[in-house]
Amino acid sequence: MQIALLTALENATSGQGAKFEFSMENVRERCKNYKVYDEANFKAHFRNNLRFFKSLKDEEHVEVSPEGLTELADVISAVTMK
Repeated sequence: MQIALLTALENATSGQGAKFEFSMENVRERCKNYKVYDEANFKAHFRNNLRFFKSLKDEEHVEVSPEGLTELADVISAVTMK
């Protein structure tokens, strides 16, 4: 979830519509690159954390919910503390 939320932040600040959203495929590739990809449970992790997203119907444009933005703030804090 951290990679998904940080990807949404990156997209929101890079001028791609200024929305906190991401493509699930892009997140999948980033997970593979960081060697944290769980093929069997990838989509289940999103379903189990559905509250962080407005909807998962359009996998190309998954938008972060208000609760997801709060979680993103926690992720940023955790990352910057390391």
